[in-house]
Amino acid sequence: MTNILFLTSLFGCQGSLQELYDREKRSASQLLQRIPKEDWNPDVRLRMSYEFMSEMAKPIIDQKINTKDLVVSAFGQKITLNPNAKIKSLRLRGGKDNEILFSIDITGDVALQHAVLSFNQPYKSHLAGKFTIQKNQNMVQITPNDITKINIEIMNIPAISLRGQMMKWIKEAMKEIPPIDVMDLDLEPYNALDYRFNTRRRHLDLDVISKFPQQNKSVLQNMPLKNDWELSVSNNVLSSMIKNETYSKGVLSNGIVLDARTTTIEESQLVLNLRIWKLRGWGQWWRDYEIKSPLQIEKEKISLKEPEVALQQKSSWANVVDPIAAIGEGFILESIEKQLNQSLPTQHNTNVRGNKIAFIIDTIEGKDDWVHIAGKVESQKMKRKRPTRKR
Repeated sequence: MTNILFLTSLFGCQGSLQELYDREKRSASQLLQRIPKEDWNPDVRLRMSYEFMSEMAKPIIDQKINTKDLVVSAFGQKITLNPNAKIKSLRLRGGKDNEILFSIDITGDVALQHAVLSFNQPYKSHLAGKFTIQKNQNMVQITPNDITKINIEIMNIPAISLRGQMMKWIKEAMKEIPPIDVMDLDLEPYNALDYRFNTRRRHLDLDVISKFPQQNKSVLQNMPLKNDWELSVSNNVLSSMIKNETYSKGVLSNGIVLDARTTTIEESQLVLNLRIWKLRGWGQWWRDYEIKSPLQIEKEKISLKEPEVALQQKSSWANVVDPIAAIGEGFILESIEKQLNQSLPTQHNTNVRGNKIAFIIDTIEGKDDWVHIAGKVESQKMKRKRPTRKR
């Protein structure tokens, strides 16, 4: 049946091209309704380094533990102590059962001014515990849920059991820390069917399986993470995303419809196989083009410049006009750029509890049926020095 439709389309038979286009569009719109198997291979993977996650968590934990006073009973009355704390280091690593283990070193002093007793006592504390991981809408979050170890070095004052009170104070302060936002990623463009977290030794993975029709794809290899974050998207999902974007444009002027049949990224170049259908008015036809364009990063977004357009094949009645010239390359490329940038972590500066954060793209590369987009995170409260990306 498909061959018959194809042959009749060569002669511009009215109705046959519309039928063929509708059939292909329906096929592309058929989405998976259930997970094919329990140990599914991901279509999308977001990797986040524990180094940058600890930098995101540090100011929030530091702020929270410094807003909680310590109230004790001594000399027949309630006395308020003022512990000042500073997080000297926060280290994260992968644990079992998809938990993130943390280790925190805190330094500070405890101040008390009273008629009977006055002191300013320095202290050091080390605590270890676990973060749970969750996804709240588009935000990946971590929350401290268990303290497995705590040590405090301080000159004890028996009258108020200072060491014991300080241990209690730190535990209660940690329990009150809210979920910490570490990455903003919208899964809607991927048509996510399911997702899961995997804790690696040095980074956290968020794996996603898509509802888009599954094609043969190479298994994503676990390579060392060299950036703050890396997003890997299979060419199959990228192709489906861009195909749906062109379908959403509907019928353009002169009865023309865009159909991005396949999209791949090979090294630093986008390769698009585009069919342009003429489905309205007199003389139906189609033309197939291959569009190649280098990928560039401008103003922290992916852009396509200086495309090469080559006609591959065409039906009869397609000799009258060049539809690429009629539609404009810019219109087509803008549609593709939109989908490429929608697939990324938030491109805008975000504000998380007073901390302005920017997700910056460093590299984009296609390899082994996957596109890998990697970058760094910068924020007002990060103290580390990051090199400026070479453009």
